[in-house]
Amino acid sequence: MIGLRNITKTICALLALLLFCTGTGHTENPEQVRVAVASNFATCLKDLAPKFLELTGCEVVPIVGSTGRHFAQISAGAPFDVFLSADRHHAQLLVDDGWAEATPSFIYAQGQLVLWLPEPTGLDLKEILSSPELTPVAMANPRLAPYGEAARQTLENLKLSEDLNGRVIMGTNVGQTWQFAATGNAKAAFVALSQVKDFPENQIIIVPTNLYQPIEQQAVLLTHAASSQPARKFLHFLASEQARQMIRTHGYFTAKQVP
Repeated sequence: MIGLRNITKTICALLALLLFCTGTGHTENPEQVRVAVASNFATCLKDLAPKFLELTGCEVVPIVGSTGRHFAQISAGAPFDVFLSADRHHAQLLVDDGWAEATPSFIYAQGQLVLWLPEPTGLDLKEILSSPELTPVAMANPRLAPYGEAARQTLENLKLSEDLNGRVIMGTNVGQTWQFAATGNAKAAFVALSQVKDFPENQIIIVPTNLYQPIEQQAVLLTHAASSQPARKFLHFLASEQARQMIRTHGYFTAKQVP
């Protein structure tokens, strides 16, 4: 009987040890990084997240929206860990106001503005936008979204702002702007190349970069997450060449590739 009790105790101890070991693994309860991400980069982040989980055991939780709205939410105390802005301006304002850390902070991607068309055309950008048949044209709200501001600058530099009066519909971000075009509610849309890169080239008019200020997308660590190792690991991963290669496949320039 004594021997049987000892054997039983040993088995129970081994089972308890096994449960302890499996219960503390990364795959059961992975640490999380809450990433407020600009709409244009959401698909790319979705592809980056599994690789980050594989390398670190940490899970990315994306919160997708316009840069302007994320800025307002963070300034009101929203509990995000990392902000992937679609520009430098909003990210730097958060640093200046004490909501984000000065380091690490870096340009993780440079976006490309395009005009997407449902049907191919042989016309150039100005000819297309000048056509009265192109109604409506979708773009993101310049006050909320850097890609919308880039579209506004493009129209201004092409001296077409007045020509498109009453012919423009605005989305709160480039995600909603793309939906206007994808559902047929707009005849064309100013969006990010990353959103339409899988379409035929003759449906995509790449806007010359001299028509708008560079869309330099900046990443920052938010102050309340300054001691978060998962958040710091994510930013370290985002700056790696492995991540940059993936980012480039989504239609962005990266630091070593900026024209």
